[in-house]
Amino acid sequence: MRPVLENKNGQVCDKVLAGYLQTIQALLEEVTDELRLKAGRQPTKDQEGYNLVNRIFDYLCKLPQKRKLSHSFAKLPEDVPKFKSRLTRKRAFKLLLTLASSIDNYTLLLERLYYFYDQI
Repeated sequence: MRPVLENKNGQVCDKVLAGYLQTIQALLEEVTDELRLKAGRQPTKDQEGYNLVNRIFDYLCKLPQKRKLSHSFAKLPEDVPKFKSRLTRKRAFKLLLTLASSIDNYTLLLERLYYFYDQI
């Protein structure tokens, strides 16, 4: 897996990552709703899926978790959110909008947004 190059201040922009996001969005705009649905949903026993809605949402919105170690708190090694610069966040949101053109992906994204809103 490729390391995260962006820093927490958003001053360093990973242009390769931004290009990947733009390419995926452009491809998904040209495919059918069925393929968009398949790209967004979670894989199950009966259906294929690539879980892009959840992954992109997590990379945009997941907050760092803290765990208690004796009497001090330490940050987990996970570097989240992964999309930190203005450009990569903008491209990721555009990708989510493209995925949300399928009603099932739209519903999944709304559920994630409601859950995230309750967490903050």
